[in-house]
Amino acid sequence: METTFEFLDDVNKHQISVSGFDKLIGADVDYDVDFVTVKYNVTPTIRNWGIKGMDIHITNITGCLNWISYEDYSEEDKLKFIAAGGVIDSVGRYYGSLIIDSEFWKIENELEFNIYGGLSINEADFDFNKKIITIQ
Repeated sequence: METTFEFLDDVNKHQISVSGFDKLIGADVDYDVDFVTVKYNVTPTIRNWGIKGMDIHITNITGCLNWISYEDYSEEDKLKFIAAGGVIDSVGRYYGSLIIDSEFWKIENELEFNIYGGLSINEADFDFNKKIITIQ
């Protein structure tokens, strides 16, 4: 009989790195990660003599990235911002939010139990150039 345990963890905002986001938006923008949540399963491999090991499988990652820019852009760039879910306010700021769903990304799972048997998510890296999320 196999038992699977399901977990849902929020990643500390200070442990999240993002690369390539400016390229996606098409301009240099300031951004802040609002949240990242990781859903994963842990399944023990049980033998008659005890537990052989634990399998960790990430099932879903969601997150939200908020961005803003104060620069003046061409009409073509303004259309890129709007296409990326952005808004242009009356003061001329360009801002928006991007919802991240791992369904459209490759996930690299680097989670493992520490020497004391603990398991926690210490880092999340979002590479917008390669569409890879690495969880450690």
